Amino acid sequence: MKRIIACMLALVMMLSLAGCAGSVKSSPEMKQYIGDYSAKSVITIGSVNPVENYFPNGFDMMLREKNKGSLSAGETVYDVTWTVLDNKFYLKIEEETYTGDLRDGCIVIEGIAGEGTKTVMANKANSDQAKLDEIIAEYAPAAPGEWWDGVWYGWLVYDNAQGAYADWQSKTHDVVCQVLSLDSFGMMTFSWAQEDPSVPFATITGHYEQGRSDIAKFVADDVDGTEDLMGAEHIVVDPALTSVSSVPHMIEITGSSSSESTDEDYYQFYIYLRPWGDSWDDLKETPAGKYRYKNMMPSNYDWYTEMVQQKLDPMKEFETKSMKDAAKKHARSVLGSWSASGFVYTFKKDGTGVYSYGSGEMKFKYTVDKDTLQLTYENEAEPITTVFSVNGNEMTIRDPLGVDITYTKVVEETAAEATATPAPAESPEATPAG
Repeated sequence: MKRIIACMLALVMMLSLAGCAGSVKSSPEMKQYIGDYSAKSVITIGSVNPVENYFPNGFDMMLREKNKGSLSAGETVYDVTWTVLDNKFYLKIEEETYTGDLRDGCIVIEGIAGEGTKTVMANKANSDQAKLDEIIAEYAPAAPGEWWDGVWYGWLVYDNAQGAYADWQSKTHDVVCQVLSLDSFGMMTFSWAQEDPSVPFATITGHYEQGRSDIAKFVADDVDGTEDLMGAEHIVVDPALTSVSSVPHMIEITGSSSSESTDEDYYQFYIYLRPWGDSWDDLKETPAGKYRYKNMMPSNYDWYTEMVQQKLDPMKEFETKSMKDAAKKHARSVLGSWSASGFVYTFKKDGTGVYSYGSGEMKFKYTVDKDTLQLTYENEAEPITTVFSVNGNEMTIRDPLGVDITYTKVVEETAAEATATPAPAESPEATPAG
């Protein structure tokens, strides 16, 4: 409130100064700021940026007597009026008024390079580089990812569901959310709890802006996924401005959606999340009316606490399972007999095989790891590692001379060979099969 009143007083003062500039004399407080300034850095959420990124031809400010001055961005020059009130700087350009902080020969102006920016202007005559570096470091915010990034757990509820979505009313689902950030950009990936997070039901991409507190707010730009979170591209999540802001490290995501054909098909959704590993026990008993819902606990909390107690990371657990499943599927692809110009490879379920040529044959053991096939022939100590690929009924194997040879699958393989599964490597490192 004090800041709003100060801004109003400053604006009134500047308007009055504009009407009687001919007789105005600068106060002693203001005289110390008269001079020429140049922009040194533009600070945004999570980063300190070169001035050239915003003003390719430079950005300068001249403050003169009688509250007059000018701004120049390259060849473009603006007349300005300015004043100082309660150690706060006020600058009026045409119909816009900007505020700034006065710091050791520098003026840090908010919003003049765009919403959410802070432009550090240094006095050309008496700026101190060491002081300038300190000021920039002080105003440079922590990267949003330091607070946002990681795995979150919580629950989703549908409310005020109507029309085609009436059956969704009050339905809840536990969710796992992974947040990844790069500078001022962020991505939220939502998966159903107890299911594979690599198959999300919605992904929201957006950017960060200055929030009400020191924590950046997330502003959605786009959503990709099922209808479960339609309308999510319009959400804005400011951790300091939700119904659960009083709960440590908890966020509330709210949104709504209606059918493109009729407003009668409508629903709202609310998502409550806390970082993976945090306890929810403080929300087991909540005073009536304190939060939106009487019961703020996830419905599968027992599953969650067991995962946390065992120190299991949901992303890694499912990733490991998916990798093993993929390895098994990939290993099955080589089973059977493959022929090229009278030479035949036969791969069996137990990790053994036979290489046939005319009337001769060589037995071997094999393992499969990604696109690598390792063969250890009978009576040979050193294994042979080669690259292979399977495409339908064709398998390409690179021979010791580096030539890719394509083998065609022999249709007459036995039923056992067609359905059996070899032992895949237990980890990305190849291990002996059988």
